Amino acid sequence: MAEIASVSELELRRMIVQRLAAAHATGPLGCRVVRDAAVACGVSERTMWRWIARGDPLVRGSRGVLASERAVELLLQWRGNIAAVHRQLLAEGETVPCRQTLGRAFERALSPIERDFARRGDPALRDRAVYLRHEARFRGECYEADHKQLSIEVLAPRAQRPRRPWVTLFEDQFSRLIVGWAISLRPTQAEVLAALRMAVTVDPERGEFGGVPVMLRWDRGLEFAANSIEQATLALGCVSRRTAAYSPWKKGKVERLNRTLEQQLLRGLPGFTGGARDARGRLVEQERWTLARFVVAFADWVAAYNTSYPHAALAGRTPLEVWHSDPTPVRALEHDEARWMLLARTRVLGPRGREIQVKFAVQAASPWRLA
Repeated sequence: MAEIASVSELELRRMIVQRLAAAHATGPLGCRVVRDAAVACGVSERTMWRWIARGDPLVRGSRGVLASERAVELLLQWRGNIAAVHRQLLAEGETVPCRQTLGRAFERALSPIERDFARRGDPALRDRAVYLRHEARFRGECYEADHKQLSIEVLAPRAQRPRRPWVTLFEDQFSRLIVGWAISLRPTQAEVLAALRMAVTVDPERGEFGGVPVMLRWDRGLEFAANSIEQATLALGCVSRRTAAYSPWKKGKVERLNRTLEQQLLRGLPGFTGGARDARGRLVEQERWTLARFVVAFADWVAAYNTSYPHAALAGRTPLEVWHSDPTPVRALEHDEARWMLLARTRVLGPRGREIQVKFAVQAASPWRLA
């Protein structure tokens, strides 16, 4: 019934307005007639006069000034500077409103992303674009790797001042499982090799998972571009892919893991850099953990994350459950077979300026190695 009444009211308004518009075309209308028609339609007298001028209450007139094609072209040329566009239009002899009205015209004519593109160019499109999520089809299809400086201060051996350590993470795209990691005071190719060795081997102490992936994906960090890393991936038979610069979404799962690490572990530990600070901006004095103690806590968190934490992107299952639910075979290396991966090669200058190739062993920063 409400729908029928609404339709009848619209038809009544249209009929009244059309009759008054026809009468207005032949001669002037009296104010009393228009006022009575406005009361009958439930609108103001001013609205009724506007409807009569248009001839139909449902036809909407243009609202405000519209930006011309030339104005939009100048907005792109001047990188979103409306004042500069206004000055150039006046210099070209165009009839333009004031600068504020011109700005509102651009807001009506252009979408927010178009206005942002006019100001910042391609970075605006990159920030606002919608990216498709890539999901691996099976376990071991792709490992994502990343370096991250942790938001916590720890005391290194023989150090007087605390420092922020770095972590190198390898995560399986399919199961979100942390398959390899290494902690150090600065990221180098050695930490990449140590974490990669952990990822391609199976250790019963941490769980029956890991193996050689089909693809390795990481960013354009120099540590991942080292010759020793390239030689290791070729020997494993992996395809390594470096993402484009400033494209963190192309390895979004390990980037999300970095945030999870800070939310679930670092915020509850002493020395967290986002904690309380005094009037001088320094962290409130509290107990500083040693690097060895932090590594043990980190290893415990990784074990709990892999085996106990239900993952929202995995329908409430843990990463280890998803790993074991897939029957796809993954080739894993034995520890003796992967020992060569702990040898990073570097070149140093020896006596008389001659280059000497030096091999040095790197040990993964894990609790069973520190013991």
